Amino acid sequence: MSTASLPSTQLGVFGGKLQSLPVPAPGPGEVLVQNVAVASNPKDWKYPEWQNDRSYVEGNDIAGFVAAVGPGVTEYKGGERIAAFTKMATKESKYGAYAQYSITPASTTFPLPDSTSFEEAATLPLAVLTAAIGLFVDLGLPEPPAPGAAPLPSASQLHSQTYYD
Repeated sequence: MSTASLPSTQLGVFGGKLQSLPVPAPGPGEVLVQNVAVASNPKDWKYPEWQNDRSYVEGNDIAGFVAAVGPGVTEYKGGERIAAFTKMATKESKYGAYAQYSITPASTTFPLPDSTSFEEAATLPLAVLTAAIGLFVDLGLPEPPAPGAAPLPSASQLHSQTYYD
């Protein structure tokens, strides 16, 4: 979808009510997604409740189609099936999931195979990123190799080097 064919307004949940909002434009390194499915997490109601602030569109787990890309985004052109995790805790409505369109960093956007439904995909971003932070940042496990790099040794390969008396 070219930006010329994008609507100027969209429906989104703002201030706890369905309202008409502008469709945001992606900035550098960002992707505009036409949402098909979004997920809801406990933090989506807790954060606004604890902050006593509902002046923005909440939610961060999205799945849909790439509607437009910002400058510097080369991995997507438009029309691709994707899922993504938008920027969290910004209080900027353009990053909220509970709208027809959302902005997300290209770095937290991933392609979807046809075998994965949008509903299934929308449940992945926060859960997968939480697990990755726990494993690779907090626990310091080695990151998976890049595509084309030598694979990490398997558990059986590691155990084959262990000797017992």
